[in-house]
Amino acid sequence: MRLGWKATNLFGVHLEHGTLRLDWRGAMITGGHKAIGIEPNRILFGNVSGYRNVPGAPSGISIWEFAARGQKP
Repeated sequence: MRLGWKATNLFGVHLEHGTLRLDWRGAMITGGHKAIGIEPNRILFGNVSGYRNVPGAPSGISIWEFAARGQKP
């Protein structure tokens, strides 16, 4: 994807719990604010930013992969 962002960086969710775990969420699954800027390592949402490549951050699966498993958040 553009600037090196992967689907799980943007739309990632916890493997079992969907969007219930904040530490597993992708940058675009943050809570309804429109993105106002995209940079190589962060996405800006007004007063909030979503970062990728945070040391120790877990990697989940994309929200559509979670949905395809028939699971609900």
